[in-house]
Amino acid sequence: MPDVSQYSAGGGLLLSYEFWVAFSALILLSGALNRCPAPVRHGVFVVLNALFLFAFTGIGLSHLLGLFAGLSILYLVARRIARNPGNGRAAFLLALGGSLLLWAAGKIAVSVTDKRNPLSWLFFVGVSFLVVKVWTFLKDVQDGRVTHPSFVGFLNYCTYFPCFTSGPMHYYGEFAEAMERPSPVGLAEVVHQIYRILWGTLKVRVLAVSLGPYSLTVLHDASVHDTSLPQILGRALVYSVVLYLDFSGSCDIAIGVSRLLGIPVPENFRLPYLATNIRDFWQAWHITFTRFLTQYIFVPLVRACQASRAIRAGRLLAVYAYLVTFAFVGFWHGSALNFLVWGVWHGLGLALYDLYRQTSARAASPGRRARGPWELARRTVAVGLTFSFVSVGWIFFVLPMRFFL
Repeated sequence: MPDVSQYSAGGGLLLSYEFWVAFSALILLSGALNRCPAPVRHGVFVVLNALFLFAFTGIGLSHLLGLFAGLSILYLVARRIARNPGNGRAAFLLALGGSLLLWAAGKIAVSVTDKRNPLSWLFFVGVSFLVVKVWTFLKDVQDGRVTHPSFVGFLNYCTYFPCFTSGPMHYYGEFAEAMERPSPVGLAEVVHQIYRILWGTLKVRVLAVSLGPYSLTVLHDASVHDTSLPQILGRALVYSVVLYLDFSGSCDIAIGVSRLLGIPVPENFRLPYLATNIRDFWQAWHITFTRFLTQYIFVPLVRACQASRAIRAGRLLAVYAYLVTFAFVGFWHGSALNFLVWGVWHGLGLALYDLYRQTSARAASPGRRARGPWELARRTVAVGLTFSFVSVGWIFFVLPMRFFL
């Protein structure tokens, strides 16, 4: 059952009392730690990451050791690729394929067996983010953007505890640079980040929880015959707010925690529900994941189709690329059919908007644009339509397909 708690920072990783006691002790040491050379800092953080993940995620010692062993093997593959950047295609595909198969097996095992299958440990919290990190790292090494990956730096990058469970997601290069030159943390910055952490906690623990009983999640065990359409739509609108509060609140906490340690983290939300179209929504919602989708899936897919001439028509190519990309997004969230439907919903929405944008751009007269009250009215309607489209999509995201049968 997908609910907003799955987007909380690791089921309490960044919200438990014990975490804050341990983190407060770490803050006292961070000043001295940030004056250490980068390799030393990476090594210390690897140990701290392991301790925090073991203590606050319930991952288990054997699984944690297995995680580090698997990452070590992937690093060795990356080193081999780095010796011949641009020519390590086979090794890159093998490593990427292996990690994706493990990830998919874990998701399917959990979906089919309700977490009682021995493979279900693969689906520990944060595994989807970890696969994305490994994917981008290997591709950057293969393309020559990362030339001298550090072993402890790679382990730290993959297991960095503030962002391990729900992001935001660094690229390896920007994370390594942040560790190389940690930002100074003055009093004003401390106050600002503490305020951000408190605001994120309020969103997750109070606002999202208070609105949760009025959202879609309470309909999970019902059926469409027991619920009216206005009730479903109303709860979908509330769920949009609940999910945003919970997910953005978790990211606020992660960003605040990391910046108190002197490590900048990319922003992950930029008022997505004020977007005037579905394209702008995805550029403002889960930003670090959207840029991964664009750079590592959508653009390479379009280029591959153009190079092979498999699909020549520009409009058809865009539809195909959007559908494949967001089918992946759906499965990335879960292996059930409703997640795939949700992904296709957004893929079709983006494809249709792209077609509309091209058509309206050709039809518009140069230099003519609505101003004043008309422009405000147009933007208001556009925001309302986009928010409604996204909210309807959450119905497929939350409710299993049996709900509609």
